[in-house]
Amino acid sequence: MRKVNDRILGEFDLPGFALRFSEFKTPLVLDAPFLGEHNEQVLIRHLNYSPERIRNLEGGGVLYSGSR
Repeated sequence: MRKVNDRILGEFDLPGFALRFSEFKTPLVLDAPFLGEHNEQVLIRHLNYSPERIRNLEGGGVLYSGSR
């Protein structure tokens, strides 16, 4: 069993991964981002969008970000 901490559901147990790799010491992080959580970072960094343009897209319903 593996203890998982979900940002919405809190902490709970899940079945662990059946295979073990002796050279892999770092625990596997299974924290998926929320829908649209990184919209702003991606649009600014890769498309050079301005924060104002992003707000307009959010206001127009083109972009969405939020919890599940």
